[in-house]
Amino acid sequence: MNADCADLKEQLIQHLTSKVDVKPTRNGGCAIRTPFLDGDGDPIHVIVDPDGDRFRIDDTSTIAGHLFTLGQHTLNTPAFKLLRDVAESYGAELDYNRGTVILNAGGDRLLDSVMDLAKVIVTMVTATPFIRVDPNRIRHRGGSRLRTRIKREYESRNIMALVEDSYELRGTSGASWPVDFHWWTDKPAEEPLSVAQQHVYVVTANLDVQEPMTKANHLATLALDAQRQSPADNLRVVVEHSRSRGREALSLLRTHSERLAFQVYDFDVTDERESFVAQSVKEITENSQTWQQFWLEKTSRTFGFN
Repeated sequence: MNADCADLKEQLIQHLTSKVDVKPTRNGGCAIRTPFLDGDGDPIHVIVDPDGDRFRIDDTSTIAGHLFTLGQHTLNTPAFKLLRDVAESYGAELDYNRGTVILNAGGDRLLDSVMDLAKVIVTMVTATPFIRVDPNRIRHRGGSRLRTRIKREYESRNIMALVEDSYELRGTSGASWPVDFHWWTDKPAEEPLSVAQQHVYVVTANLDVQEPMTKANHLATLALDAQRQSPADNLRVVVEHSRSRGREALSLLRTHSERLAFQVYDFDVTDERESFVAQSVKEITENSQTWQQFWLEKTSRTFGFN
C-alpha cells in the first residue's frame, strides 16, 4: 500500500497547527507556544518582543530554570559550558541579568530565529542530563545491534582489523563521548593543510529504543560538544529505525547536521548503507597508510587485503 503523501502532509500541518498557539503581549509582542516539549513533557514557549525595526526572541528563562534544577547553573559547570557553545552555534546571546537566552532577528529571519531558539531550548532541556551519565551507560543506550551489523559489513570486506572499535572524544563540557568506530585518513600532500591526518568518527544509534527525540538531541549535543582533532575531521552518525518516532528523530538529526558539521546515514536505506560502507572501505584501504601502520603496530596484528 502506497502512502497518500498529500493527505499525510495535510494531517501533519493540522497536527502541528493544533500544537502551536500565539497570543499578543502588552508591549506589542507575541507569546508563542511551540510544538516542542521540554523534559517534563510541557510545551516550550518563547516570547517575541519588538525592538526598533527588529525583534528580540527569548526563552522565558526556561533554560536557566532547567540548569538550576540540575545544579549546573554556575558558570564553571559542564551544562553551562555546553549552553555557551550551543548559543554560539545558533547565534544566540545570554542575558545574565535576566537569566534568558535571546536571539535578535529582522523580520525576514523572524520565523527561522523562532525555530532556532526552540532548537536551543530542546537541546538543553533534553540533552544536559546525559552529561552526568557514565559513558558506559551512554554507550549501552546507543546502537549495539547496529554496531554488530556494521561490524559484519566491515568483516565481510576484510577491513575490521583496521578499525578501532572503542574510542572516546573529550568534550569541552568535560564529558566523555564514546565513539563506536575510529580511523584516520592521510591528506594528499598537495593540500596546504596544517594537519597530516583527517580523523573519522562513527557513532551509531537505534532510534527505536527508548525515547528517540531525546536520543537525537543527545547525538546533536555530542556533535557540538566533542572536541575533534581538527575542523576537517568527519563525524558520521549512523542510525537504524522502523517506527514513526524514529523517522521524526532522524529528521531532527538531519536538520542539526549541516549546522553542527556531521553526516547522517540511515542504515536501513540501501543507498545510504552502501554509500557509508563503500566510503569506509575506500578510506581504510586506499588513503590511510599511516593509520594502517599505527594501528597494526598497536594491536600487533598482521593483515592482508584480498
